[in-house]
Amino acid sequence: MPSNTAQRVVSLLIRDGRVVRSYLGITGESWPIHRRVNRYYHLEQDGGVRVAHLDPNGPAQAAGLKKEDVLVSLASHPMTGVDDLQHFLTDWPVGIPAEAQVLRGTEMLKRTIIPTALKN
Repeated sequence: MPSNTAQRVVSLLIRDGRVVRSYLGITGESWPIHRRVNRYYHLEQDGGVRVAHLDPNGPAQAAGLKKEDVLVSLASHPMTGVDDLQHFLTDWPVGIPAEAQVLRGTEMLKRTIIPTALKN
């Protein structure tokens, strides 16, 4: 576990006595965004989070995400890799909709995802 993640978890445990994280129902991997696509959409990042697996009953699938989509942002927060996604899910409240920007091939899509609580 990265030290910055451990620090965040410890501070949440001290503050709240537990860690409640939002859940999207995806397994993702950090993924580069092709330079031409990046320039076309005026993205300020060169990577995103590629959806490697979708929970068939998860919030991401309900919002219309598909395997191999590349998540670029959630609620206007850039998702440059898996670490950004993990931090976002730790901080974003369960049940609050988040607009996702997703690359599907070379097309930019917007979807609204309503995170649920991660079950331990």
